[in-house]
Amino acid sequence: MAYAGGAERGAVYTRREVVDFILDLVGYTDDQPLHTFRLLEPSFGEGDFLVPVVERLVRASLAESEPDDRMVNLLKGALRAVELHRYSFDQVRFKI
Repeated sequence: MAYAGGAERGAVYTRREVVDFILDLVGYTDDQPLHTFRLLEPSFGEGDFLVPVVERLVRASLAESEPDDRMVNLLKGALRAVELHRYSFDQVRFKI
């Protein structure tokens, strides 16, 4: 099952426009201090939510600070993401 496809694992894929709508709806937008938010992605699969969240978090944080070592500390607690399927984990790691 290590390389089982999404259907075999019961994966659900969310279109980008739906992800953007949901993030906007809950107020996870670039104009907010997202580094102060706490977000848990309990099963990131192919990164349908995780990638847009990271994009927004970085964009919002660039407005707060220069991109350097301080940004790592600024963002350290803002996001936790979990994925048990190793192949999915490895694939998403290269998207971010």
